[in-house]
Parts: sequence; structure tokens; C-alpha cells
Amino acid sequence: MKKKIKNIVSLMLIAVMLLSVVPFFEISECGMIAYAASNGTCGESLTWVLDNNGTLTVSGTGKMSDYANAEALPWYEKIQDIKKVVVAEGVTSIGDFAFYTCSNLVDVELPESLESIGMYAFGACGVLESIKIPSGVTYIGNLAFLECRKLFDVELPEGLTSLSHGTFSGCFALKEIELPKSLTSIGSSVFSGSKELAIIDIPDSVTSIGRSAFERCAALVSVEFPEALKSVDAYAFSNCSSLVAVNIPDGCSEIGTEAFSYCISLKSVNLPSKLTAVSMFSFSGCNALVTIDIPNGVTVIEDLAFSGCNALETINIPVSVTAIKDFAFNNCPSLKNVLYGGNEAEWNNITVGVNNDALINASKQFGFSIVKGDVDMDGSISSSDARLVLRASVNLETLSEKQISIADVDNDNSISSADARLILRASVGLEKI
Repeated sequence: MKKKIKNIVSLMLIAVMLLSVVPFFEISECGMIAYAASNGTCGESLTWVLDNNGTLTVSGTGKMSDYANAEALPWYEKIQDIKKVVVAEGVTSIGDFAFYTCSNLVDVELPESLESIGMYAFGACGVLESIKIPSGVTYIGNLAFLECRKLFDVELPEGLTSLSHGTFSGCFALKEIELPKSLTSIGSSVFSGSKELAIIDIPDSVTSIGRSAFERCAALVSVEFPEALKSVDAYAFSNCSSLVAVNIPDGCSEIGTEAFSYCISLKSVNLPSKLTAVSMFSFSGCNALVTIDIPNGVTVIEDLAFSGCNALETINIPVSVTAIKDFAFNNCPSLKNVLYGGNEAEWNNITVGVNNDALINASKQFGFSIVKGDVDMDGSISSSDARLVLRASVNLETLSEKQISIADVDNDNSISSADARLILRASVGLEKI
């Protein structure tokens, strides 16, 4: 009997010891044993709880704490269990790295009280497909949605004035996105590597496009640039291999290094009148580019600006150009025609760097200047110019090479009724050419 009691006591002691090291558990509705929900704090007045279904709820009032990395998150040990995030009304910010690497997160609910989203907040949420950002949000931090590779549906709020560095970088599934009309700047690498992005309408309020903003957006075919645009930074559209046409408004005074390099489908480029330099590598490797007009006011064509433009045949260079740097037209085997605004003596005064043999050997036409749309070259754009173009488009009129360049106002390397229509509208002040 004593031995039996001793055994019972021993079993009870073992049970107590086991309970002291095993997490608390509860019986779920289906009768299965499940671990109790995790919980804690994540801000001065915020709490969090993760339930058995994988829903992480953040509630309270005020700002969420910022974290240095994913390992610092209070729910890091449960991060792979998180399938849904609910941020309750009253929360005003989502902290840095808050849900970084939540690789099973599929659903996010954000409150109208939210004002900001920290850097890397939803970065590397690999299965997240959609998110609606509330109307009160005015700031989204760097790399907030970095490499959300299945994200295809994003709703941004009006009131947002800028997109920070790398916001949607590497979002492979993102095909289109509506940018808010309040936006004034697109930061560096915002959409870089978003290879399915095909449609982008840049709002009229945007004045700057940052470094590498759309780099490697391989599906991007065309971009409508706003009239307010002042600058396009380096690499902004580099390696956009489907981009066909670029029409940069006259108010833009800066196009950075390699801004359109290796856009291998680019056929039409309209450069702004305020441009003073064609930067290094700007259009390097644009294999489909056949003709280019350098606007009057440009003083220098920098190193390698048009290097590797294999199809480039004709370039219009204004009298304002004083220097053409090394390799600017290197590996341009098709270059045949240089249309120069000044006389031969002025051409000979231009400093031309090394490895520009194609440019040097091309045929030169001096005294060439372009006023787009003034096809009859009488100093004004009128209905007569539109009529000439319309007749030429159906082979009832023959235009000279110079007139063809002037008549191609939509810069698609052909003369058509569309050009005639634009010229006619410009003649009565309804269109700016």
C-alpha cells in the first residue's frame, strides 16, 4: 500500500514538473488541444494578440513602436503563424519592420486613424496580394512593400505627397497602380524591378522622378509625363525594355545619367527645350532609336550619351552645342546624317572627343534648324502646314528630309494624319508642340 501511494506521489510530482515547462493550452471548439494565444505590448498604449487562427490584432491608441529588424519584433517567434493582420481604430502608425517577413500573411485590415507606415513594414510578405491604405495616411516609409512578389492590387490615398525609396521595389505581380493626384515626387527605386508594371499614369502634380524609380520595369510600354515635371534622375527608366516612346515636357531641365539606357524598344524621343546637357549614357544601348533632335540650348553631349544606338541614322544638333564628349556616338554604325544648326566653321569649333568616328564621318547639312510643325518654313505654324502634312501622308505631296523631320510632331518616325491634326490644333492654340 505504501509503495502504491509512493508511486502516485511520484506521478503527481512528474506532472507538476511537466506543467512547469510546457506552455499553457486550451481545448478548442473541435475538441483539439491548442496552445493559448500569444499577446503583449507593441507601443506605449498598444497591445497585440495572436489567436489560434493566425490573426494578429493590434489595438489601443497612438503609435506603434519602431523595430530595428524582424528579430526585434515581439511576435517574431510566431511570425510564420501570422496569416491576417487587423490594426484596430485608434492606432496612428505602423512601426518600422512591423510585419517584415510575415511570409504567410494574406490579409491586412488598416484603420482610418492610421497616419503613417514605417520602413520595411510589410517587406517580404511574399503571399500578400492586395492592400488598401486608408485616407489618413500621409507617409509611407522606405521599402515598405519591398519584394511583396504577389502584390497586384494597391489602393493609395489622396493626400499622399511622396513615395519613398523602394516602396514597391520588386513587386513582380504589380501590373498597374493609380497614383494619387496629391503626389509631387516619386522617390528612388519606388517601382524598380516591378517587371509586370505596364501602365502608369503620373499625376500632373509630380515635379520629380527619382533615381532608378522605374528601372527594370520590363513591361512598361509608355509613360505620360506631367507638364509640371522638372527632373528625371539617373537610371529612372533604365532597362525598361518595352518602352516605345518618351515625350518629356519642356519644363524639365534635368535628365540624369543612364535615365533611359538600354530601353531597347525605344523608337521616339522628344527632349525638353529647357535641357542644357545630354547626360552620360542617357540613351546608351537604345537599339531601336532611328532619329533624335537635340533641343536648342543644349551645350554639351556627355560621354557615351548615345553609344550603342545601332539603328540611329539621323541626329539634329543645334548651334548651341559646344562640346561632344568621348564615346558619345561610339558604336553607332547606322549614323549617316548630321543636321547642324550652324555653319561649317561653327561646326569645326565644336570640341569632339575620342571614339566618335560615326559622327565625324556622317554627312553634314549646315544651317538646319527645326521649328516643329512649321513644315513650309515660313516662320509660323498654320493650317497650310497641316494641309502639307496631310497630303504627304497619302503620297500627294513630297517633303524634303528636313520637312519630314519638322512634320513628325508626334515623334513616331512617320508622317500621318495624326501629325496633321496636331499641327492644325497647334495653329489655333489648342495644342502645344
